[in-house]
Amino acid sequence: MSSLPPTSTGNGPPPGPLAPTVVIDFYVFDRYLGFVSTIISCIVYGLILALFVDCLRHLQRNPSRNSRRKKAILVGYIIGMVLMSTLGLVLSSLIMTRAFFHSPEDRLLKLLGKAVVIPYILASWGADGMMIWRCIILYEGIARNRFNFLLGLLGLLVLAALGSGIVFIVLIFETERLAASIFMVILPCATSLTNVAFASLISVRLLWHQKRMRDALGERRLPRPPPAKPNCSSDPGNAAHSCIRNIPATLDSACSESYRCSIDH
Repeated sequence: MSSLPPTSTGNGPPPGPLAPTVVIDFYVFDRYLGFVSTIISCIVYGLILALFVDCLRHLQRNPSRNSRRKKAILVGYIIGMVLMSTLGLVLSSLIMTRAFFHSPEDRLLKLLGKAVVIPYILASWGADGMMIWRCIILYEGIARNRFNFLLGLLGLLVLAALGSGIVFIVLIFETERLAASIFMVILPCATSLTNVAFASLISVRLLWHQKRMRDALGERRLPRPPPAKPNCSSDPGNAAHSCIRNIPATLDSACSESYRCSIDH
């Protein structure tokens, strides 16, 4: 007699190695959405590599602006962030591959499902650290009480980012499924809020510098972003790359001019 096919529980297709979704420890992994997200991650990773090479070229092209120690720190930071992106992409690809062809009870699949969170959290901490450094540099010279308030605000944001990441790592390795599932929502929200706060502080200070330059130098002497290349309109990839590449140069020029203005006046 032939064996009966697996019956459904009423909540979807019967469980099996090729079911659309699979529960990996503390979260539900959709195989097909995971495949699409991995492809998108590979495309974004290509952009990250392009920015990585462009940043290294920028540091090599302007050796006089950075001391050797600062330059070494910046190069190490860039390499570290790229390594975290690479590790996250590799772990995500391994999860997708094993989720397609292995059982949800596979031990390696469970371990990968936990480990993939670590490079994401480390990369978030690295990005927050860079924005904190930019905030401190941009707000140097303000009144002492305001600077102390800024440090306190930055400290609270750091505690929110570090605390949520550390708690999440502890929970997933302690296999607290419900708490870890809740923190899968809390962590992206906390990361987004801190990023918005840091970006707002940086933007407000840059706008203040721009206003000060306009008052001191006049509208005609304001730094202008480099013009786009004529062939950018025919190639969206070149256009996007040129826009991304010109942003640091424009901000750097604006900060340099505002710094000279603060010295002269």
